[in-house]
Amino acid sequence: MVAAVQVLAGRGLAGMVGGQMADIAGEGHEITLPVLQYIHIHKTGKLIQAALLVGAVLAGASPARRKALSDYGEALGLAFQIADDVLDVVGERSRLGKNTGGDSAPGRRLPGVFGLEESRRQARD
Repeated sequence: MVAAVQVLAGRGLAGMVGGQMADIAGEGHEITLPVLQYIHIHKTGKLIQAALLVGAVLAGASPARRKALSDYGEALGLAFQIADDVLDVVGERSRLGKNTGGDSAPGRRLPGVFGLEESRRQARD
């Protein structure tokens, strides 16, 4: 049980909170691709990692399986954020249930950097 709490705490402060802080700090400013990727990986990737790893720890998964789940969680979080960025560009805000905000600026979305088709490819990959 302690190991599961350690997993959650590690992904929370160093991960989700750090990603959210970087996102807020970058509002209204031009941000670089590495910063945008950091935000995406940490805000959502660490959340998904935590969910996967807490379950893995409680189930007694081997270190190799935990590593695979960790990698998967980070990749899934990044894919989710890329798909979300694409929807910010092509989706209908009323259907998505979103309002305008800091992430609606073109420089804060991956399609603004790579274009829609490349962003879609990255999400699929």
